[in-house]
Amino acid sequence: MLGSKIAIFLIYPKWALKPSHLRSISYLEEKGFSVVVVSNLALSRSDIDLLLPKTACIIERPNIGYDFGGYQDAIRHIAGSRGALDQLVLLNDSTWFPIASSRDWIDSVSLLGVDFAGAASNLGLAPVPPNEFHSFLWSYATDRPHFHYCSYALSFGKNVLRDDAFWAFWDRLQITNDKVQTVRRGEVGLSQLLISRGHSHGTMLAMDGIGDHIETMSDDRLLELVRALIIPQEPELSAARTAFLANSPKSADWRTDAVKFILNAIARTGISYALPEYTTRELGFPFLKKSPLVLDYEGRQETLRILRNQPATLAVELLAEAEQIVGAKGQNESSLIAQVAV
Repeated sequence: MLGSKIAIFLIYPKWALKPSHLRSISYLEEKGFSVVVVSNLALSRSDIDLLLPKTACIIERPNIGYDFGGYQDAIRHIAGSRGALDQLVLLNDSTWFPIASSRDWIDSVSLLGVDFAGAASNLGLAPVPPNEFHSFLWSYATDRPHFHYCSYALSFGKNVLRDDAFWAFWDRLQITNDKVQTVRRGEVGLSQLLISRGHSHGTMLAMDGIGDHIETMSDDRLLELVRALIIPQEPELSAARTAFLANSPKSADWRTDAVKFILNAIARTGISYALPEYTTRELGFPFLKKSPLVLDYEGRQETLRILRNQPATLAVELLAEAEQIVGAKGQNESSLIAQVAV
């Protein structure tokens, strides 16, 4: 039976259901949500048996349309309950969530007091080319034309759920396996629609204050952050970082340059990817992206470092999953689990 708070959790359990999936579902249950699991892959009988006691509904579907395809099917399924719905949450398993010692996302959304919220946003900044980072200005604005909230964690409150335009969006959304089009039609399209209709909105990561926060850091911490940046699939930015680290001793201008380099990298890459070491450690962000494990070597090493710093039992669990993800991509890695002292 569906309640007044529904969480749609989209999964792609390529190697069967994981403990991290069940932990995410348990968190949502504890927060009072009826959980609808959407699997973009056929589930085994044993996985279904694990999910049934913890979920209100399980939907299996072909892997078409990325997360928005799964979200669309689930939202159509629950549409008959829309009149009694107070909160709807959309989540997918592209992140580990929640990680240890983090802020509570659902509570954070409630404290924002907005009509809809994301865990993080993208394209609210105007980046410059990697080698022109000296000219970058941190100016976060939600009125930029392609600004959007990231689809791995979204929350909608009563005002949105009573707006017919929200439900019409899902009815008319054209699903595609083109990732760029999915972002434009899904993440950008939905965010821009709700903003244009006057709904209040916000994000757990308060981007307007991050620039000021990083400017207050010590030189040593700034150097740590430059080294910790995850730069997936952007060779020019990666090369610029290598050059910056090699050619920029701590001169009078070094501090300003380091701040600008970090902030421009965030603008170019997105806060969800760029600095998980900072967002999880200092901001208590409860989401950690999985994809850097397979996008490049540096991203993999930084992600593994964060996982190793989780409490021992959880670290073993997450590193086992990471090892499977890395191994599936043919990486020649020594055992990740062996590097954790239990």
